[in-house]
This record gives sequence, C-alpha cells and structure tokens, in this order.
Amino acid sequence: MLSFILSDAQAAGLMFVNPAVIRRKRGTAIADARAAAAEAAEEKPWTTALQALLIAERAALLAGRDEEFIEIVTLHYTGMRWGEVVGLGEPDIRPNSIRIWWQLAEVNGVFVRIPPKFGSRRTIDIAPFLSSLLAAHLRLIGGRDCSCLRSGGSPSCEGTRYAFLGREGEHQRRSGFATWIFKPAATGWYPPKRPYPAHPVPVTAEPWPGVPVRGRGNQTRGQACWLPILPGASPHSCRHGRQTCMDRNGIQKILRDLVMGHRTAGMEGVYAHVAPETRAALISTDERDWQVSLETRFALSTHSPVTVLDGLLAPLRERVAQQRTPCASREATP
Repeated sequence: MLSFILSDAQAAGLMFVNPAVIRRKRGTAIADARAAAAEAAEEKPWTTALQALLIAERAALLAGRDEEFIEIVTLHYTGMRWGEVVGLGEPDIRPNSIRIWWQLAEVNGVFVRIPPKFGSRRTIDIAPFLSSLLAAHLRLIGGRDCSCLRSGGSPSCEGTRYAFLGREGEHQRRSGFATWIFKPAATGWYPPKRPYPAHPVPVTAEPWPGVPVRGRGNQTRGQACWLPILPGASPHSCRHGRQTCMDRNGIQKILRDLVMGHRTAGMEGVYAHVAPETRAALISTDERDWQVSLETRFALSTHSPVTVLDGLLAPLRERVAQQRTPCASREATP
C-alpha cells in the first residue's frame, strides 16, 4: 500500500523517486515463487460434499443448535468468505439466490459493515435444497437482532438483521468459531488451553455420531471420541472445496469466478458471459452432490441427534420402509 501511495505521488510530480518501489522478481526467482505457491495450495485441505455435511453435523452438536449446521453447509455450497457469511443479511437471501453485497469486519473489537474483498459484490444462484434450508432457518429466527451497541437505534455494525449470529446474539468471530467449533468438528480434537493440553472431543456412544460430553471430568465420562474427518481444516476450507467441486464438474470459468468473487482476467473476462444453461448445470450439480452426501450419511446411521439433519433423513427412512413393506406382505401370504 505504501508503494502504491508513493507511486501516485511520484506520478503527480510530488517526489522524484519512490523509495518503496516493489521490484519484480526476475529469472529463476519467479519460477521458485510459483512452485512454492503451487505446493502451498496443494497442502491446503478442501471439503467434499460429504465432509462438509459431516463437519456441519458435528459443529451443530458442539454448538448445541442447528444454526451451525446450516451455516457450514452454506459456506460449502456458496464459497463465501467468512466475513461475507457473517455479514449476510436476511433480506439478501432470496428464494433462488443470495445477494453478497456486504461483509462484516472486526475493527478494534467492533464489527463494521464494508464491501466484500476487492469490491466483489455479486449475486449467486443456490440449489433448491439450500434455498429450503435457509428459508426454514429465517422463519425460525424471524425478527432476531444482533446484540451490538446501538446509537440512535442503529447497531454499530450498521446492518439490519443478520442470518447467522452467535448464541447470545453476537456476531461470530473467526478465531472463536474456527478454534472451538469448526476445527474440533473436523479433526475430533479440542485445541490446547492452559493448563490443559490438546485432547480428543469426548462423546457419548449413542446416538451416532455421538453427542459431546460437557462439564467437569468430561474426559473420564466420555464413552468414545471422534475420528478426524479433514485434518488441518478451517472454515476457509469450504471455500477451497467450492472452487474444487466446480472445477471437477466442469463448470465454466466465468461462472466459477462469479461465484468465488474473482475477476476473470484477459479477454475472456470481457467477452465471455454466463449462459442460463451453465447456471442450471451448476444448480443441478449442487443438488446431486447434496443428495449423494445425504444418502451416504444415511448409510452410516438412519437418524441424527441434530434436529434439522434428522428431518432431512426422514424421507430416506420412509423410502426404505416403503420398499420393505411389499416384501413383508408377500411373506405373510400363505
């Protein structure tokens, strides 16, 4: 930033030399830098549809409510940045799309509403299953306000009503959510906290996947612990997962960039446009991935201690029951 400011001053004739000029890397240094970036990108974990579903279920159990389940599923299937999902207002959630116009940033302990990173305001399509989940969530929390300090009746975050809030109505902080909700759900381990070292999340043996045991002596009262789903994961892994899933399913680059809030470089960004068929293909892909992940989760256990997920598994239970009924009636016939 300093280099940009001084470059402008130099261009305006206010100074002769920019002492903070950023010199381009030359020769093998550029190749080394690109190789290091590629290696780092490969090491970063990314969520599949099933991993996102399983992590979301555990997160809801850790938080003791369904909201974290819907929040993590939304992160995976939209690719929103953390500040964007925290700053998502109720009016921005529409029947078939989400309007990403603001994000919340924490400045000196106060949340302020600012445009998304790089000004990447956009409207993205969402699959029917996610639209239904969010609509039900909004009906449940209808009229909920954040607990930010108010001046003249308006909260300090300058927003209206937000889709996702913490248990006490506060905005969720990235560090707290990642440390105590997302990472334990993904890895099965609580982080170290003085004087206690890192330790597995103690859970009950039933119902599957186990409910976290809380309170003093929970390590001795726990009957089991969670196996890791995605070691090293963080909420940003859902954004990596969104990009990777779109790449894997052959979604047009211009649409991938639109969803992720990136700018398509070169002439492709000038002349390429998103066709309705491409949007429909992405929605169909998301719906298929969701159904496959739901059926795989059903194969692990037909019920869930998370209320919203248990409701989503109910149609699968009914389908299995209907398939078994004719067989039972034939056996009973003499």
